[in-house]
Amino acid sequence: MVRQPGDDEYAPLTARLADILWARGYGWSYDEIGTLHGLAGGTVQVYLRQARSLLGCETVDEAVDKAARMGIIDLSLPGPEYPRWMAPRGSR
Repeated sequence: MVRQPGDDEYAPLTARLADILWARGYGWSYDEIGTLHGLAGGTVQVYLRQARSLLGCETVDEAVDKAARMGIIDLSLPGPEYPRWMAPRGSR
């Protein structure tokens, strides 16, 4: 991720919203993102809707693309693999 806490030029996304959008950009599921951040999968969906709205996008994919173009998130490197030991129950 590129955004640093306190970087006003990347408002309106908070660091947490940017992190969640970044993980979604690499194809992580709502539950995987939630486990990483201590959230329920449904809460991750709420965060993604908020990020989408703040960026003025119709879909999460559009929001990921726009955030990457704006330099808020960096998807240029190979994506991190989700740590198997953190996998939500039922998906291990």
